[in-house]
Amino acid sequence: MDPFARKKRIIYITIMLAIALIAAVFYLWHSIAPPAPPAGEYPGGVIERIFGRIFGAPEPSPPPPMLPPEGLSPPPPTDEQLKINEQKQLLQLTDFAVISPALDTKEELILFYKKEGGDLMASALHSTVPEKRSHLTVVGLLGALWAPTKTRALLHYLDQEDMKSFLHIGTSTVVLFPFNIKSSSWSPSGKEVAYTLLKDNQLDLIITDASGKNARVIFRTPLTDTHIQWLTNDTFLFVGAPSFRAEGYAFIYHRTSGAFTKIIGPLRGLMTRASPDGAHILFSYVNSGGKNLTLSRYAIQKDELVNLDIATLPEKCAWAHTDALYCAVPRFITSEQPWPDQYLRGEINSQDKIVRITPKDNTIETIFDEGAYDVQDLFITADENILGFVNRYDGTLWRIKIK
Repeated sequence: MDPFARKKRIIYITIMLAIALIAAVFYLWHSIAPPAPPAGEYPGGVIERIFGRIFGAPEPSPPPPMLPPEGLSPPPPTDEQLKINEQKQLLQLTDFAVISPALDTKEELILFYKKEGGDLMASALHSTVPEKRSHLTVVGLLGALWAPTKTRALLHYLDQEDMKSFLHIGTSTVVLFPFNIKSSSWSPSGKEVAYTLLKDNQLDLIITDASGKNARVIFRTPLTDTHIQWLTNDTFLFVGAPSFRAEGYAFIYHRTSGAFTKIIGPLRGLMTRASPDGAHILFSYVNSGGKNLTLSRYAIQKDELVNLDIATLPEKCAWAHTDALYCAVPRFITSEQPWPDQYLRGEINSQDKIVRITPKDNTIETIFDEGAYDVQDLFITADENILGFVNRYDGTLWRIKIK
């Protein structure tokens, strides 16, 4: 055979072998490759599947579940899931930080604002899927002061160095308030709202109606570093800013008579919280070094002071009604921590248990003492079945089933 014919024959053989090899690989792939995965299932790669079948390599793991696209809400919980949640003593209701939770008037929902973005939201008592009620965009939201009707709230937020406020009515109406309000409080009826402003080195007490209209100054005081709480239709509580470095006082202003009377003080680190009927003032204080935190109760009409055998702040307490008070109490307070300054600045946290106090005889009963929670924004249903709080460590919302 001449060289040219031999070369031609080699080329033909090579082509035939290549075709046979391609056919074999194609057949092999079809015989061992798994069927196409259903929609949404992780398919993996062809090479990975072939090598896994031949050499025993593990199947590739599916990817983590994808979050729903932004703007879509997760599905509401099923009736079965709600029943399971209802049986749990402790239930985390949100996985994000919230601002100013409060029970609605029927005590069926918890209303709150989402810290990031300012959305108004509502959660059923046993649901972990809150419902979005509005789409406010509020950067720097600090707090919301709910009217007793729970149909509106006065919101405060920080814009650079200015404290700004607005009234949020329903889910969409917004009414602007003056800049740099010092403090605010709703009337017991919810028909009016009061706030204070600095003017000419004086503190003005201003009242408007529930829609933010008809503002009028009803009182002025040189005590510029005080905040207010509306006690009864006729009385307001004025309390100085708390610090262990300064002596604090509490005063009552009577709108009808114009009297301005000191009721508590001088006490260092003085903080207060009034009962729903305005008849009792819960207050705390410390010694000159910020130690020996003490909680007490003052009966206004009787002018009677009772020391309670617990060490906590009034802002960690909530009145279920006038005959029942619930407080979160730090399990331990080290001697190196000056209260309340470091706690209020967020430099330290506490790990709390929750107790029930009966004001009539000042008995104290522990009702929850588990986990490590720094409790704030405590609230309780009138029947004392459900208690809610914000965990100060991460701002998440929780509820406890008491009965």
